[in-house]
Amino acid sequence: MKVNLKSKKGFTLIELIATIVVLGIILAITIPAIMGIVRKSTIAAFEKDAKMVLKAIDYKKLNQPDFNPETLNQANINELLNLSDENYVNLNIYIEDNVPLITIVGKNKWEGFVACGSFRDMKVVDSTKDCSTDVTPPVITVLGDNPYNMYVGETYSDAGATALDDRDGDITDKIIKTGTVSPNVPGVYTITYTVSDIAMNETTETRTINVIDTESPMISFNPNGNTAYSKERTLTLTVTDVGGLNNDTLKYVWTTSTTEPTEEDFTNSFISGNTITTPSGVSGSYYLWATATDISDNTTTTRSNVFNLDNEKPVITINGNSNITINKGSPYSDEGATATDNIDTTVTVTATGSVNPNIVGTYTITYNATDSAGNTATPVVRTVNVVDVSAPVITILGSNPVTIEVKSSYSDAGATAVDDVDGDVTSKITTTGTVNPNALGTYTITYTVKDTSGNTATATRTVKVVDTTKPT
Repeated sequence: MKVNLKSKKGFTLIELIATIVVLGIILAITIPAIMGIVRKSTIAAFEKDAKMVLKAIDYKKLNQPDFNPETLNQANINELLNLSDENYVNLNIYIEDNVPLITIVGKNKWEGFVACGSFRDMKVVDSTKDCSTDVTPPVITVLGDNPYNMYVGETYSDAGATALDDRDGDITDKIIKTGTVSPNVPGVYTITYTVSDIAMNETTETRTINVIDTESPMISFNPNGNTAYSKERTLTLTVTDVGGLNNDTLKYVWTTSTTEPTEEDFTNSFISGNTITTPSGVSGSYYLWATATDISDNTTTTRSNVFNLDNEKPVITINGNSNITINKGSPYSDEGATATDNIDTTVTVTATGSVNPNIVGTYTITYNATDSAGNTATPVVRTVNVVDVSAPVITILGSNPVTIEVKSSYSDAGATAVDDVDGDVTSKITTTGTVNPNALGTYTITYTVKDTSGNTATATRTVKVVDTTKPT
């Protein structure tokens, strides 16, 4: 028989699957077994370690009879017994029937295990609940009042609590306190005290703190009224409260009465610290009423001092006529005006404008007045007409009268005219009348001139035509 000694190049799929299945079965059997061996080994080592602590305690008592094992804990084991504490979370010793009993909560290599019992009856378990050594939780005593009542704004200092354990003794320093109190905010608060003994038995107690608000809000006005009258005023309206405001309740209303308005009258909302303006266009004594309620339903309704408002204008009255006509060159003295006001007993009237009585024209004097509240009167105007009532002055040139010889020639010397307003108006002179030098008689030449104001001047010259020749 021939034997094929050539090796196969690889596994078939069926062979590979079979191999994996076999390996899985082997692992499923061996891993738990290995883990069990490791666990048993750890338990045995931890048990031995716990017993070593008890032996160290016995040795300590031989050399120091007054040593109290119950003072031993995780924090001082190195100092008292010269043993490492790196693998312990908690360590507690207590004496029962003169037999030391130990409870050690492990960490690091003893993580997840608890060793508890005596030297002769030691066991390593998964939790302190599995230890028969200590199942009684500590007792917490809340110190001071519970519940505790305080007024908002007061300082709160917690009285604390104490904790005693039947095995661990006074474990007050292990109390964990949670919860806070806001003394400026009304409400019900809770402080929780929690403590656990070495065997992890836990106790919780609570204290109730009632922060009570009986103080009403404080409302302030800045400025708080004004004695001097003004057209309007603005003020800051501020509300403060020790416990917190209900901002939806902040309302105000202006009235002329010191009687408190009804709740329905408060229709205007405001924000604390904002400015409020007095009513517009009114005169009289006004009060600002404001109301506010805090979150504890304490309400304040109060009013400001009086705000004196004046929006009425002074009234100006002209002394004398409002329309005056004077002759040019005449002196002018203005009679002025007076003003009356609803509040001010005296109001000063100021006049603007001037009159030049030496210059023909129309002039206006305007009177104004403002009261102490700043109300300006409607201006009143006086019209002054400076008119020209003087006619021009005509000067006849040459002789007047004039005598000429019959049948001689006549040439009129003319005239000039000057007006006090228009000046030289000679060019405006009109001449009427003629002279017949060939006929004996008395003739008249008339000179007429009119200024721009319509004033007319007239002058005449007399011309006599005579015959002075003697008869032959």
